[in-house]
Amino acid sequence: MSSAAMNLTPAPGSLYPEQTTRVIIPATVSAMYTKRLYLRPVQLSDASDIFEYRSRQDVANYLWPKVPHKEVKETENSITKMIFRTPDASGAVGRQFAFAIIQRDDPSQKVIGMASVNALVPAPSIGFGMHPNYWNKGYVSEAVAGVIDAWWRLDRKELESIVLATPPERLFAACNKANVGSMKVLLKNRFELYQEVQLEGDTVALFVQDKP
Repeated sequence: MSSAAMNLTPAPGSLYPEQTTRVIIPATVSAMYTKRLYLRPVQLSDASDIFEYRSRQDVANYLWPKVPHKEVKETENSITKMIFRTPDASGAVGRQFAFAIIQRDDPSQKVIGMASVNALVPAPSIGFGMHPNYWNKGYVSEAVAGVIDAWWRLDRKELESIVLATPPERLFAACNKANVGSMKVLLKNRFELYQEVQLEGDTVALFVQDKP
């Protein structure tokens, strides 16, 4: 394990350690294109498409709790929860960094998945999901790479006092170890496994990457 991934003691009630918020989230987040995908800010109107896979047990099996959505309203609520309830480094509250995943060449612009930074406190963490019909095509890795790149390109507020011992800014992720595909996505995208913990009978792999 590298020195960058050591001494990451979780905050109380969380999987992740506390980190000072340095990122500034713009009021309007830009859409982006990757080689095969169109990534745009998620909207409540995307809930019906996202519900198509969040209502599936084979998707819920890798989540906590392992309960699929029964109604579109649940999916709408999960989208609403992606709004940051804590301020970014500028003091702004209510920003979001969540993207609908769409195939570039799909004229219907159907949402096939989502990738997002889920919270700012105690530390930013990335999450993602996709309809099983599109698994094993490299789409998730491509989308996650785009979101991570956009995240690190956002403006930052420098810490007022620079201390040599101040850790680098980091991005975290948690993954059910049984979800081999998602484990590969994170490792491919420069995340480093630093710890495994138990949660609801599952082994959860915790990942980290430092700001480039």
